Amino acid sequence: MDAGEWPDVALIWFGEDPGCTGTLVAPDLVLTAGHCARGATHISLDHTSIRDAKRRRIVETHTHERWGRTLDLAAFRLAEPVEGVRPRRLSRRELADDSTVTIVGWGATDRQARDESRLLREGDATVWDHDCSERGWGCNRREAGGKELVAGADDIDSCDGDSGGPLYVGRGDRALLVGITSRGVNGMGPPCGDGGIYVRADAAADWLESLPTRDDDAETWEEPPPGPVGACSSAPLGVALVPSLLALGATARRRRF
Repeated sequence: MDAGEWPDVALIWFGEDPGCTGTLVAPDLVLTAGHCARGATHISLDHTSIRDAKRRRIVETHTHERWGRTLDLAAFRLAEPVEGVRPRRLSRRELADDSTVTIVGWGATDRQARDESRLLREGDATVWDHDCSERGWGCNRREAGGKELVAGADDIDSCDGDSGGPLYVGRGDRALLVGITSRGVNGMGPPCGDGGIYVRADAAADWLESLPTRDDDAETWEEPPPGPVGACSSAPLGVALVPSLLALGATARRRRF
């Protein structure tokens, strides 16, 4: 099985149905969106095709207080620590507007959110509002001011099923998690393709540190020596992956079903 470039990306299961995306941020902890928490039972990692999924049981769910009005975050504690997959580091640095980022997820690949993907997919996008300060996007400016960002447009985005998934800066092992997929921007167009709102990873790191942890989590959220911020290569994911359009549907919370 070819795990591609992003083995830390989790597919989240609700019984027998996949519905959201997440990121392994500690050996036994997966970070995702708050609206993906209810009913989640398992996650699977380290695969690029849904047919290769090996599910791991969720034993504990932490949801950010009032996630619908503040930070759209949740974290799943797994029954056992994951071996062979390196947890992803979270960036604590602020990205500049026009930075290039990579969206990765298991979501739909068309603007109407009808084409469910059976493959893990990625797309390079641009950050348009690094602190979600401009009006009109649909950001939580009053209760989460400066803790969200806006990225993607022109069909390079995220969509239903990408909820909770990662926004990366960089490639490979040195890539940092800079955002968590939440929802689409306000608009009158199709559900997906016009840009999305992401919880910033620096805000997520502060929340994660407030959770009960195990000893092996102690250094999980510390940022490593940085590479260039906003720099992404155009290298393909690998044979099992195809660069795709991931779209965050307009205003809709993004579970697949």
